[in-house]
Amino acid sequence: MTPIQKCGLTRLMLRLPGLRAGFETSEEIFLDISEAYELAWIGLDFWTRSEASERAERIMEYEELAASLESEALIRGRKS
Repeated sequence: MTPIQKCGLTRLMLRLPGLRAGFETSEEIFLDISEAYELAWIGLDFWTRSEASERAERIMEYEELAASLESEALIRGRKS
């Protein structure tokens, strides 16, 4: 597990504590979800601090991406 995957997994576990036991960290797709989740939060943090004109639009996109990844993690966590 890479450091970024570990950070994403930690975020997911904090966000979805009821499914911690179901997270299969050896499954490649779940590691990919964890990595993408962390990257989405990095992007969200960047745009939250930005003063660019497209700030609000980008924040919404990254929030939607994070929610989508949470949904995917829920699906994967329930299958385990």
